[in-house]
Amino acid sequence: MKFPWYIARRYFFSRKSANVINLISIIALVGMAFGSAALIIVLSIFNGFEDMARSMLNAFNPDLKIVSTSGKYFDRRVVEHVLDSVEGLQAWSFVMTDNALIEYEDKQYIGYVKGVDDNFVRVTGLDTMITYGNFELYYKSRPMAVVGAGIAYNLGVQLNFIGSLKLWLPRPRSRISFDVSQMFVRTHIFPSGIFSVHKEFDEKYIFVPLDFLQKTLELDRYTVTACEIKVKPEVDVVHLEKVLQQRLEDKFLVKNRFEQQQMFYKIVRSERLAIIMILTFIIIIASFNVIATISMLIIDKRDDIEILNFLGADSGTLKKIFLNQGFIINSLGIVIGLLFGIALVLAQKYLGLLKFPSTTSLMYLPYPVVLKGSDVLLSIAIVSLIGYFSSLIPVKYFIEKYFGNDKA
Repeated sequence: MKFPWYIARRYFFSRKSANVINLISIIALVGMAFGSAALIIVLSIFNGFEDMARSMLNAFNPDLKIVSTSGKYFDRRVVEHVLDSVEGLQAWSFVMTDNALIEYEDKQYIGYVKGVDDNFVRVTGLDTMITYGNFELYYKSRPMAVVGAGIAYNLGVQLNFIGSLKLWLPRPRSRISFDVSQMFVRTHIFPSGIFSVHKEFDEKYIFVPLDFLQKTLELDRYTVTACEIKVKPEVDVVHLEKVLQQRLEDKFLVKNRFEQQQMFYKIVRSERLAIIMILTFIIIIASFNVIATISMLIIDKRDDIEILNFLGADSGTLKKIFLNQGFIINSLGIVIGLLFGIALVLAQKYLGLLKFPSTTSLMYLPYPVVLKGSDVLLSIAIVSLIGYFSSLIPVKYFIEKYFGNDKA
């Protein structure tokens, strides 16, 4: 066993002359342990909510989306010709989205009306997000609407054939006029179901049959605003996106899920960075106990240090002794903290200890957690780095102050 490590281990486990040093050592170890545990627990909870939100968004957003770069509408036949020649596509759906004033009884709401075809449920998983009613676009040849939970709540929508949704849609290519009938088209449709994906979508969208929306806006059946695509599981989405963009040229823009929800993913990354910075700051505060422990230990062992220095130990060896002392405190804190944090995360994952009320039902759902190896490594790196500098500061100051840099 190397000499600095042997002395450091003896100092850690031996009784100090002042009991307060033992107490501060324990506090320092516990502080680093709780910092490590907090870091892995909070990051795991954040990962769980991020995955939950992403799965919900994936139920709404397709793998790829094609829109026109030259205007709102385009002819679907141009895109269909390209899609038929590309391998790796599982299904695609043509849609049309437009702004609308939505009325229900005596209430009004501004949102989006999205017309979808029969392939839409094959492209997205929206039919699995129905909280009330069914995902039915037709009932006995009668067109029906599927309403977002936020819109349904604000308008007080009931799923019956008594009250219908009245839609005011802007007439395509119309000019500004004082005559409302020249600028807007009015129609009505009965709701068949209510979906809940994410607040951003629940408060904005209602879904109707594509041909119903095309007829309402007096457009032909080939006119659409977007094409949504589901890619086969084994196919590389990024590569397929490049292939489609190359074949469609500059007339169209192909977007992946990240590009469809850039704001969401940027916010997620910013929140994760903010969480890491806040927890790192907390661990830095906890590391002051390590600084106090090492400082008081050096003062307490000053006579021993003088003897070691007289026997030939230079300042470098003395520094290593107390750096190893800090290393022991930090390492034990990291190990205990990570074991405690990982145990809590696994208990939450498999036992569901903590729960929160669901926004779509009366049930209580367990807090989602996802433990990642990268977070464990990140926690070890952050706490180790902070622990190292919290040990280095007092060691460098006191050893150089009392014994100099080159004294033998």
